[in-house]
Amino acid sequence: MREFKKRQPTGSTILKFFAVSMGTLVLFLLTVVVVRAAWGMYDTLKIAVDARESAEGQLASLKSDHTRLSASVASFESQEGVERAVRERFGVARPGEGAIQIVRDEASTTEAAAQKENALIRTFHSFFGW
Repeated sequence: MREFKKRQPTGSTILKFFAVSMGTLVLFLLTVVVVRAAWGMYDTLKIAVDARESAEGQLASLKSDHTRLSASVASFESQEGVERAVRERFGVARPGEGAIQIVRDEASTTEAAAQKENALIRTFHSFFGW
Protein backbone atom coordinates (compact mmCIF):
# COMPACT_ATOMS: atom_id res chain seq x y z
CA MET A 1 0.00 0.00 0.00
CA ARG A 2 1.03 3.46 -0.73
CA GLU A 3 1.91 5.71 2.17
CA PHE A 4 0.45 9.14 2.16
CA LYS A 5 2.69 11.93 3.05
CA LYS A 6 1.60 15.11 4.60
CA ARG A 7 1.84 17.77 1.96
CA GLN A 8 3.86 20.82 2.65
CA PRO A 9 2.05 24.08 2.05
CA THR A 10 3.28 25.64 -1.06
CA GLY A 11 3.09 29.25 -2.13
CA SER A 12 0.00 28.70 -4.23
CA THR A 13 -1.85 27.03 -1.35
CA ILE A 14 -1.13 29.91 0.98
CA LEU A 15 -2.15 32.35 -1.73
CA LYS A 16 -5.46 30.50 -2.24
CA PHE A 17 -6.12 30.60 1.54
CA PHE A 18 -5.59 34.35 1.67
CA ALA A 19 -7.70 34.88 -1.46
CA VAL A 20 -10.61 32.92 0.04
CA SER A 21 -10.24 34.78 3.35
CA MET A 22 -10.21 38.15 1.62
CA GLY A 23 -13.22 37.19 -0.51
CA THR A 24 -15.15 36.15 2.59
CA LEU A 25 -14.23 39.41 4.34
CA VAL A 26 -15.29 41.48 1.33
CA LEU A 27 -18.63 39.64 1.12
CA PHE A 28 -19.20 40.15 4.86
CA LEU A 29 -18.47 43.89 4.60
CA LEU A 30 -20.73 44.18 1.56
CA THR A 31 -23.51 42.44 3.51
CA VAL A 32 -23.07 44.86 6.44
CA VAL A 33 -23.24 47.87 4.11
CA VAL A 34 -26.41 46.58 2.40
CA VAL A 35 -28.13 45.79 5.72
CA ARG A 36 -27.28 49.25 7.09
CA ALA A 37 -28.64 50.89 3.97
CA ALA A 38 -31.88 48.92 4.24
CA TRP A 39 -32.20 49.81 7.93
CA GLY A 40 -31.68 53.49 7.13
CA MET A 41 -34.26 53.26 4.36
CA TYR A 42 -36.92 52.06 6.80
CA ASP A 43 -36.07 54.85 9.25
CA THR A 44 -36.36 57.39 6.43
CA LEU A 45 -39.68 55.87 5.37
CA LYS A 46 -41.03 56.16 8.93
CA ILE A 47 -40.01 59.82 9.10
CA ALA A 48 -41.63 60.49 5.72
CA VAL A 49 -44.89 58.78 6.75
CA ASP A 50 -45.03 60.81 9.98
CA ALA A 51 -44.35 64.03 8.06
CA ARG A 52 -47.10 63.19 5.55
CA GLU A 53 -49.65 62.52 8.32
CA SER A 54 -48.72 65.83 9.94
CA ALA A 55 -49.08 67.65 6.62
CA GLU A 56 -52.47 66.04 5.97
CA GLY A 57 -53.65 67.16 9.42
CA GLN A 58 -52.51 70.71 8.72
CA LEU A 59 -54.23 70.62 5.34
CA ALA A 60 -57.52 69.51 6.92
CA SER A 61 -57.22 72.29 9.50
CA LEU A 62 -56.52 74.87 6.81
CA LYS A 63 -59.47 73.67 4.73
CA SER A 64 -61.82 74.04 7.71
CA ASP A 65 -60.41 77.53 8.37
CA HIS A 66 -60.94 78.41 4.71
CA THR A 67 -64.55 77.22 4.85
CA ARG A 68 -65.19 79.18 8.06
CA LEU A 69 -63.62 82.34 6.66
CA SER A 70 -65.49 82.00 3.37
CA ALA A 71 -68.77 81.83 5.29
CA SER A 72 -67.74 84.87 7.33
CA VAL A 73 -66.88 86.84 4.20
CA ALA A 74 -70.16 85.79 2.58
CA SER A 75 -72.09 87.15 5.58
CA PHE A 76 -70.60 90.62 4.94
CA GLU A 77 -72.07 90.74 1.45
CA SER A 78 -75.52 91.65 2.78
CA GLN A 79 -76.52 94.74 4.76
CA GLU A 80 -77.91 92.61 7.61
CA GLY A 81 -74.60 90.75 7.96
CA VAL A 82 -72.64 93.99 8.19
CA GLU A 83 -75.10 95.39 10.74
CA ARG A 84 -74.92 92.24 12.87
CA ALA A 85 -71.10 92.32 12.83
CA VAL A 86 -71.01 96.00 13.85
CA ARG A 87 -73.49 95.39 16.69
CA GLU A 88 -71.52 92.39 18.01
CA ARG A 89 -68.08 93.93 17.69
CA PHE A 90 -68.74 97.50 18.86
CA GLY A 91 -71.94 97.19 20.91
CA VAL A 92 -73.79 99.96 19.09
CA ALA A 93 -77.52 100.39 18.58
CA ARG A 94 -79.69 102.38 16.23
CA PRO A 95 -81.19 105.63 17.44
CA GLY A 96 -84.26 104.90 19.53
CA GLU A 97 -83.13 101.40 20.51
CA GLY A 98 -82.23 100.68 24.09
CA ALA A 99 -80.89 97.85 26.18
CA ILE A 100 -83.10 95.95 28.58
CA GLN A 101 -81.49 94.48 31.65
CA ILE A 102 -83.44 91.99 33.75
CA VAL A 103 -82.42 91.70 37.40
CA ARG A 104 -83.87 88.99 39.57
CA ASP A 105 -83.91 89.11 43.34
CA GLU A 106 -82.77 85.72 44.62
CA ALA A 107 -84.04 86.25 48.18
CA SER A 108 -87.66 86.60 47.05
CA THR A 109 -87.50 83.38 45.00
CA THR A 110 -86.32 81.29 47.97
CA GLU A 111 -89.03 82.74 50.25
CA ALA A 112 -91.67 82.05 47.63
CA ALA A 113 -90.49 78.45 47.33
CA ALA A 114 -90.58 78.00 51.10
CA GLN A 115 -94.16 79.33 51.27
CA LYS A 116 -95.30 76.95 48.56
CA GLU A 117 -94.50 73.90 50.72
CA ASN A 118 -97.53 71.90 51.40
CA ALA A 119 -98.97 71.51 54.92
CA LEU A 120 -98.14 67.80 55.09
CA ILE A 121 -94.46 68.47 54.41
CA ARG A 122 -94.34 71.25 57.04
CA THR A 123 -95.89 68.89 59.60
CA PHE A 124 -93.38 66.18 58.70
CA HIS A 125 -90.50 68.64 59.17
CA SER A 126 -91.84 69.80 62.52
CA PHE A 127 -91.95 66.21 63.88
CA PHE A 128 -88.68 65.06 62.36
CA GLY A 129 -86.39 68.06 62.33
CA TRP A 130 -83.06 66.31 62.14
